[in-house]
Amino acid sequence: MLASNRMRRLIAFISVVFALCCPNKSITKIHEMTYQIIRVRDLSTKGAGVAIAWSPDGQILAAASDFGSKVTEWNRDGELVGQFDRIGGGPALGGSIAFLSGSSELAFLPPDGADNNAALSIWDSRTGRILRTIQGPEPSGDYPVNRMHHFAVSDDQSFLVGATSGSGSTPGVTANIGILDTKSGTIKSKVLVPSGVSSISLFNRGRFIAAGTLAHGKAMIFDSESAGLYQEIRAFDDVKYGVFSIGAIAGSPDGRYVFVGVGSLLLNGEYYGSHEQREWADASETRDSVRIYDLKTGRLNTSFVHATAPIRQSAWDPKGRFVAFLDSAAALYLVNPKDASDYQRVTLPTTSLALSFSPDGKYLAVATDRGVRIFSIN
Repeated sequence: MLASNRMRRLIAFISVVFALCCPNKSITKIHEMTYQIIRVRDLSTKGAGVAIAWSPDGQILAAASDFGSKVTEWNRDGELVGQFDRIGGGPALGGSIAFLSGSSELAFLPPDGADNNAALSIWDSRTGRILRTIQGPEPSGDYPVNRMHHFAVSDDQSFLVGATSGSGSTPGVTANIGILDTKSGTIKSKVLVPSGVSSISLFNRGRFIAAGTLAHGKAMIFDSESAGLYQEIRAFDDVKYGVFSIGAIAGSPDGRYVFVGVGSLLLNGEYYGSHEQREWADASETRDSVRIYDLKTGRLNTSFVHATAPIRQSAWDPKGRFVAFLDSAAALYLVNPKDASDYQRVTLPTTSLALSFSPDGKYLAVATDRGVRIFSIN
């Protein structure tokens, strides 16, 4: 991505000044949104936090850090309840950790050395012992078409939907999304997204799957029961200078809206390094990198122009009040889906990669380069 260094320096300078002047304040209030967002506590991790999830009862919080090699759990009061090591296998960014069987199990990437046909492993959340490993959608294929680096679990934990890095152009690929029965550990249905999948979400009580494409800026909405296509939204059009990937996607609890955020720009080699391409990339990075669509009509409902791409991860407030997301300028945003001019911006201590709401919507956890920061929302 071609970034504006001047813009980054300006954002960093403003953040430092704000931190020095207002060390105990976490939020800048903008426009009409009146929710109180209060920093509750900071939790330490080994290395930067890369993925985070609450248990269904909201009593346990799990975070993967140090490129996914360390998994730590705390209770709602911030007390350490468990920690284990996971050896190798690369980072686990965004939606790639989730609780199963209440809070006793964790779905997470397999360790280094796992078979290429492994999609993910189910770990004992307290001891770190692997209970079982689930095969990917292409059991006879290689690592990229089986490993699920993006996944989400239904509210009742009955099924999991995960995406691999394969695409329609990958030889032999018939699917890159698998819908898994969590009790049997088997894939009950598959979906192929030809453009590839870079982000995934479950919403509307698990009825819908939202997949952000790796190329061509699309949001693909599927029915989780039939695996059929419900809606296809062209969120960001291709241009001659390059195409967009959707780095963050989230659907509203009532199934009315879908949020999309730019993940990266895939630059067209013919124009690579040109003045026009640099201008286009800079503008794409800092303007209109977030959009919210009406799911029923597929039409743009509102767009947000204040965030800096890439958008790291997004999550909808369980009560449906707003959507939250992280951008690359160390900021957390809460945005009204009906009108994006109604928003709040929270300045974070470092770049952040993942976030998760407690099921009751009272707390929001954000994984940062220094650990985990917990906010209460009233």
